[in-house]
Formats: sequence, structure tokens, C-alpha cells
Amino acid sequence: MYDKNPPLFPFGYGLTYTNFEYSGLKTDKKTLSDNGIVNISFNIRNTGNYDSDEVVQLYVSFPDSKVERPAKLSRDLPGSFVKKGEAIPVTIRSEGK
Repeated sequence: MYDKNPPLFPFGYGLTYTNFEYSGLKTDKKTLSDNGIVNISFNIRNTGNYDSDEVVQLYVSFPDSKVERPAKLSRDLPGSFVKKGEAIPVTIRSEGK
């Protein structure tokens, strides 16, 4: 049985000494079939004063699932090192399963 109570703090809450800004979110598909794959791309800019790692969090949900699933499922957590003042492109590939 899945725990349906949300966590008190999201993954990685408060564990950095800098700030990040996300921009330019794009997907290569408008909808995703059950067995399809979608590529999600965006930019991460380190707007703070320190070089740091940022762990990108991608969550998916299955609102019409016939089996019980969590409200949000962690799909990918790639880490990216970003120097202060720099921006990097990130692409995440996610399956619809």
C-alpha cells in the first residue's frame, strides 16, 4: 500500500547555498501514449554566489490508472553541476509506462 500522506519537506529541501532559475521548458510531444517516450528540455541558471550541484526533480502522475499508484511518482533525478552565473541546458527522457 502506498503512503498517501505528502512528505513534510520535498526532496532536497534547503540543502544548497545558492539559487537556481529554470527557463525555456519544452517537450517534444503535446501528449504521451502509454508506451511512448517524451523528451523534456530546459535551462538551469545558477543565479547565486556559489558553484553548486542542482538535482532536477521530474514527477509524473497517472490520473486514469486502473491500478493503485502514488499521486506523484519520481521519474528521474539527474544531477547537474552549474558554476555561479552560468546556465546549462538539460534534457530528460521519460517513458509513459
